[in-house]
Amino acid sequence: MAKKPRKRRRIVLIIVGLLALTAIFLHLPVPPPKLQVGPETTVLLGPLREDGTVDYAAALEAEASRGVTAENNAAIPLLRVLGPEIIEDPLVRAEALKKLGLSSLPEDGD
Repeated sequence: MAKKPRKRRRIVLIIVGLLALTAIFLHLPVPPPKLQVGPETTVLLGPLREDGTVDYAAALEAEASRGVTAENNAAIPLLRVLGPEIIEDPLVRAEALKKLGLSSLPEDGD
């Protein structure tokens, strides 16, 4: 009868010990990743904002629109079918239509 409490105590001590080791292991310092940012990995020279920082949205738009023409741009027929009202914000809509070279479209689409 005395063996059961000893066995239980041993199991509890093993579990507590493993938990303590896990806690210690999780709190060990982790070295920062070796990330190198430089001309070999990252190059964005423009377009620049007035303060000299890169305008990332404009750079992404320039990269995404490279090689896109009025003939191969899917946005133009989609806007003709769905109508410009699909773009909810009037300012965004006006800017998008201007960039696509569309002066006017029927509000409800064709």
